[in-house]
Amino acid sequence: MKKLHQPQAIEHWNSQYRLNSIFPPEMMEAFELFAGDVGDLLCRPGETLDQLILLVQGKLKIYRTLENGKQFLLRFNNPLGVIGDMEAFSDYEVQTFVEVVQPSQLLMVPQRVVATHGSNNPQVLHFIIRHLSHKLYTISNASSLNLLYPLENRLASYLVSTISSEGGSRFAEEIKTSSVTDIAHLLGASYRHMNRVMRQFETEGLVERQEGRLLVKDLEQLLLLANGNVYE
Repeated sequence: MKKLHQPQAIEHWNSQYRLNSIFPPEMMEAFELFAGDVGDLLCRPGETLDQLILLVQGKLKIYRTLENGKQFLLRFNNPLGVIGDMEAFSDYEVQTFVEVVQPSQLLMVPQRVVATHGSNNPQVLHFIIRHLSHKLYTISNASSLNLLYPLENRLASYLVSTISSEGGSRFAEEIKTSSVTDIAHLLGASYRHMNRVMRQFETEGLVERQEGRLLVKDLEQLLLLANGNVYE
């Protein structure tokens, strides 16, 4: 993570998301801006998170690692995503990995500032409650998706959750040929099963492997397969 000394950028994000209508001046003055590169970990299980983090640009992946070493995908965070809301007014340790999967910018404010100036502020509390509710909904949705749906549906949901526009084309930035095994683990599948479904998607014209990543060819059909379920 790299700290950005750009007050004008903080003001830009403040204006875009109307942050000063949510947070009191004391919290706004304490926000600092950071840039995250792909692969950066914001936090790991067992750590104490001493910052409230707002994702203002990019995308984050939230997942857990089980005792058998397998990973379990919970959700992706898009702007205006929040990390540290569960820890804001509690002593909970971090339970998940939070990883940058697209170049990101993040606003951070110390949790002690949140506790001092936000714990009795209705706008701040409403903001945190709203994001906690969304987080509970998405985790429940992801659990149902991973347990009850075939891999074809889960992979479609994953692709829909990870695509971004690049030069007029839609790429699944997180899906790379070298990371098929990791994606299989995240979706609770074997490498062989995942590879078979990917080949099926290629044959059906849904995706195309291109230079180590997947080009989404038929987003509409993927949306139908996802059936409204996304990891977000």
